[in-house]
Amino acid sequence: MKDGTNVQPSSADKSTAIDRVRGILTVNDRQILRTGELERNSRYRIRRRLRSSLLDWPIIDRHLPEGDLERVVENHEDMGAEVIISGLSVMYQMAADLSDKKDYNGPLFEDLLAEAISRSEDESGSITKTDISIEVKHSEPELKEIKQKLETDQATTEEYQYFAKKGNIKGFLQQRVDSGRSLFLRTPKWSDNKIIELDPKQELRKYK
Repeated sequence: MKDGTNVQPSSADKSTAIDRVRGILTVNDRQILRTGELERNSRYRIRRRLRSSLLDWPIIDRHLPEGDLERVVENHEDMGAEVIISGLSVMYQMAADLSDKKDYNGPLFEDLLAEAISRSEDESGSITKTDISIEVKHSEPELKEIKQKLETDQATTEEYQYFAKKGNIKGFLQQRVDSGRSLFLRTPKWSDNKIIELDPKQELRKYK
């Protein structure tokens, strides 16, 4: 199977399963997000539900008994680090988008995170003052290294997209076409962590 079809799924846990009970997303929402078949109405519906869910957090923070919160993570097998990282990643992106607005004069992400930690510690009976400093450094990956990973089918989808923008993607894909080999990519570990197969001929048409 080609053209982006998953051919070697990893052992999916509950965090990546589509048919879980409804959360922020419905089963149908998860399906269309995973397949990329987003329509305008679907995007609007998901944004509206996400916004409404975010407004629920202050209620949960202030009124949900601590014992109930503990029971949420009681079965920690499906509440691993990747789930927490994904949540923080979304929050970080939203905070960054908010701080980019011209009329925004509020705290930055590290200040928001420090306040959140302090509040949680205070509610648990500790009196703390939290200081957090975050420095984000951006570095350009080496095209040579990415090409080597592409040639050995070890590259991620993100690295492939980067190489398509910065490297000789046409030459690489043409070599795959000439050799009759498919292109295999890995989805990021924070995503599904699967291997997908792409048809080099179809990919090459995108860049001609």
